[in-house]
Amino acid sequence: KDYADILEFLVGRWKIESLKGLSGEGNKAQDYLCGLSPRIRRLYERAQGRAKKGAKVPFSWIHDREAQIQSLGPNQLDTAMGGGGSYRLYQQ
Repeated sequence: KDYADILEFLVGRWKIESLKGLSGEGNKAQDYLCGLSPRIRRLYERAQGRAKKGAKVPFSWIHDREAQIQSLGPNQLDTAMGGGGSYRLYQQ
């Protein structure tokens, strides 16, 4: 989300959307840059929605009660345990 905010600020500051007389390649780059911030925001929102859902899995050590798990990437939680990602448990 921060990346989208920064990108949106810079595109506006540099007035990229109002540049004229660009080559064909320049027009493509202009279209790409002007559409990148909204695309990043959509991807962020989609990822947030997926992270909230999580999967429900029965665990024998809590008497087969289901717990919702949320997968976390290696940079989101303590990486001291090998850095391969971890899980959070939410008991239902």
